[in-house]
Amino acid sequence: MLEKILDEINKGSVLSIDALAVKLQTTPAMVKSMLEHLQQMGLISTLEICNDACSGCKPSTLCVGVKQTKQPLLYTLNKAH
Repeated sequence: MLEKILDEINKGSVLSIDALAVKLQTTPAMVKSMLEHLQQMGLISTLEICNDACSGCKPSTLCVGVKQTKQPLLYTLNKAH
């Protein structure tokens, strides 16, 4: 299932944790746990963006808004993957 998450990130899919959980047929808590695990493994990183001015940043079209979820929303594969 970790590979499926990596595939979604690699595709540039824009999915909330809830939507990713539905797609992977698991729970949002499990998706969060897997994302944290992939970060600890060094395979993905979060992008810190926008916080107060999402409409003004370039990647704002890729995120669903930090204010709605209070969590980092964009993940990127590290070059080693």
